[in-house]
Amino acid sequence: MSDSDIPAGAWLLRGSINDELVSAFQRERAIALEWPDVGDLALIPSLDEFKARVFQKFASNSPDHVRDELKYLLWFVRLIAVDDYALIDDKLTQQVIVGKVTSDIEYNLKLFGAKHPYIRRVRWLKPIARDLFTPEAQQDLYSILPIEDIRSHRYEIHRRATGKHGNINIEGEQFPPYKDIGILKAFIRELAWESEDFLESVFDILSRGRR
Repeated sequence: MSDSDIPAGAWLLRGSINDELVSAFQRERAIALEWPDVGDLALIPSLDEFKARVFQKFASNSPDHVRDELKYLLWFVRLIAVDDYALIDDKLTQQVIVGKVTSDIEYNLKLFGAKHPYIRRVRWLKPIARDLFTPEAQQDLYSILPIEDIRSHRYEIHRRATGKHGNINIEGEQFPPYKDIGILKAFIRELAWESEDFLESVFDILSRGRR
């Protein structure tokens, strides 16, 4: 991908609940998702084992909470692609730190600890003051969730980060391994939310393309 191509994806990450990892993300050139360590998902052998580990970690939480956490996991593990924009919301400085994803998913307990077992490497480009963005973008660049899809602002992000207007790479519009991101979004939105069906579907998606 050339510097003039606008990536297909743009994702806003929260540096943990109290933003304590904002500096660490920049220092280690990586981003991570806060998620209970249930072991490397690529190595979990069966649906029953997957369900047992998830229920053990979320035993005290409501089904809605579990579904939301699994949705964030799906996004981080399966939808972020190399060359996508990754942004950190730095509330202390009122900036967003813009970078580009440089790696596939890694299971790594050492970099940010057991609460953030899944990481992706990032090449950081620059910090940008939030108030330089349009009002619409400013609102969405203030993170309250662990990960947010902010593709609707990728033109502006690209322009602020590179000084160029850029072009859309049509081939990059496909989110590997899904040719249409709507497949996954429709699954999350429209599934009947029966726990068994939901967990089975999540396990099926996460286990594709195992190492």
